[in-house]
Amino acid sequence: MAKAQFLKKNAIYLSNSGLFGNYFGLSSSLNYIHKENFMIEVGVMGLAKRPMDRPADYNGGLLNALTFGVATPRNYVISYQLLFGKSINLTPEGNQRINLKAGPTWSSTQRPHDWQRVSGSGLIAGNYSYEYLNGSGLGLIIRPTFEMPFTQVLGFGVGTYFHFHRHSVNLGIELSVMMGSLRKKP
Repeated sequence: MAKAQFLKKNAIYLSNSGLFGNYFGLSSSLNYIHKENFMIEVGVMGLAKRPMDRPADYNGGLLNALTFGVATPRNYVISYQLLFGKSINLTPEGNQRINLKAGPTWSSTQRPHDWQRVSGSGLIAGNYSYEYLNGSGLGLIIRPTFEMPFTQVLGFGVGTYFHFHRHSVNLGIELSVMMGSLRKKP
């Protein structure tokens, strides 16, 4: 009985997102909306992009082709997030809402640097060697989303993200699939 009352007044669900912007990546989070008002989100975001300082004549070699580009050097950001915010229902049924949320992040970054041309053709492993420079620190993310829970257990969302931390600024749009207890029961 208590569980039914809890789910009648609150939403708790998983959200998985594709992220598109100056970095590309994926995000997964656990969301809790208390009485259709206050919300908390705990999540992780993984982002990657082509390094701006990669030499113009860089070639990943056969290794890059065999791994479908996975072995290509990239800038990476992994961010752990704790967001707080407000959920605003746009319809009485609760099938459209805006979540305004922001909070701290702990981000780890990795970027290739110190590019050195290697002798030979670079046919197998590429024509440049490099080292990864690692960093980490606190950041801030602002992440408003528009959510459409089509049913009580499935929905879609679209939003933006602005992620500020010491090593870079990440921004773009996100497309989400939500699963769980998404809205109150009629």
